[in-house]
Order: sequence, then C-alpha cells, then structure tokens
Amino acid sequence: PENLGGDNENTCTLCQKGSNYDEVQSDVYLMTESVTPDSSLATEVAENYTFLGGEYPRKSVESIHTVNNNTVPATAIAAWDVSDLKNGKIMAWITDENTNGLYELYIGGENTIKAPQDLTYLFAYFTNAHTIDLRHLDTSKTEKMGFLFYYNSNMKTVNLTNFNTSNVRNMNQMFMYCGSLENLDLQNFDTKN
Repeated sequence: PENLGGDNENTCTLCQKGSNYDEVQSDVYLMTESVTPDSSLATEVAENYTFLGGEYPRKSVESIHTVNNNTVPATAIAAWDVSDLKNGKIMAWITDENTNGLYELYIGGENTIKAPQDLTYLFAYFTNAHTIDLRHLDTSKTEKMGFLFYYNSNMKTVNLTNFNTSNVRNMNQMFMYCGSLENLDLQNFDTKN
C-alpha cells in the first residue's frame, strides 16, 4: 500500500476518506488504514507497522481499549488524533501502566467512536496484545471486517460486546492466526449478509 505516514519503510498508514462523507458533516469517524502486507512481506515487517499514524509499532502493544471519552490522561506517553476529520474528537494514546516496555493503546471518542465502513486489517498484527476491548466502537455503518484481528497470535480475550454487524458483508478470516484465543462470544453477531 501507499505510504502516507511516518518516515520509515515499516510505517504503512493509509487514511481513506471513503463514503462516510455522505453522512452529515458533524459525524466524525475513526480513520481507516491499510496494513495489508504485500505477499512477499513477512509478519515481522507487518508487526512493525504503526497504528493510525502513531509512532509505536504494533508489536509493542500489549492491550487495546476503547473508551467513551477523548480526554487524554496525564499518564499518556504519546497521543494523536485518529479522527477522519482531524478535529480531535477521536484520540488515541499510549500508556505503560505496568512499566514493562509493552504499551496499552487507548482509543477514545467524544461520546462515541464511530467505525468507518471498512475495518479490514485495522487491528491486525498486534502480535503481543493479549486483550482487545472494543465495546465502545460503534460498528453500525461497517461493511467490511475481513482480517480484522489477523495474526494477533497472543490475543487471549477480545470484547466485542455491542458490535453491530447488521451491515457487514465480509468477515473473511477475521480471527485467522489467533490461536491463543480462550473464549469468543459471537452470539450478538448478525451474519445474514
């Protein structure tokens, strides 16, 4: 994919302003990015990709949490705007709460975090993340979730409470290479599409 962010070859950030702009201008969505590696790239390269323009590689994250406010705490090591309109309504920040050199990634939205139509690979290659909590991610407009958690080989728990999949048409290999997953509750998933 085209490299539009960062300054090294391992950064792969592609911000797409897709059809979400057909919505009311006041709606703000989480930006999208493509980390789809070329088939010749190894996982070791992909796990060095950063998340939505941040500076920390995916392999340095041990947990991901969504929260229902965009207030960056004083304990954050780094923070950046991950809203599609770049207006600060959806922020991401990194902390190291247990000082082990692996980071907690938080994504917080002012009132809500609206997911874009395409989430393909968005949370892929977080190879050291053991927990992913997306309960505050509004996926009601999302149509693609293919490879969403691809190669999260140490992921033990994922919270998809409140995931709305009624418009999703592609869930292809959503949990591929997630061999450490201990429990997966998909009872709220609507797979009619």
